[in-house]
Amino acid sequence: MSLALPARRRHVRGPRSRPDRRRVIVEGTEHVAAAGHRVYVVAYYRSPEDARDFRGGVVTTYADHDAAPDRVTVAAPGPGDWFVSILERSPGASGYTFVAGADGVPLVPR
Repeated sequence: MSLALPARRRHVRGPRSRPDRRRVIVEGTEHVAAAGHRVYVVAYYRSPEDARDFRGGVVTTYADHDAAPDRVTVAAPGPGDWFVSILERSPGASGYTFVAGADGVPLVPR
């Protein structure tokens, strides 16, 4: 007599939990937009809260999609601590699609 045992189920884990490691951008590095995207906005803020609320800051907008760059050099507009947000856009079926290339990320000196 043989016993039919159920097949052993392999435990499939969800995404690994990682310690909260903040991403940073080193000043002077080049941000390259995703394939088919163009840089739309590069904005520098004094705090992550200002970046989330779009308050103040130094903002550069490239409104013309065809003339907008596909890469930008990230450089602080002055001394002190800065956070950078980069918005990319690409042509979509009904207008443009926007995606954050960086969202209130700390900018660190080289």
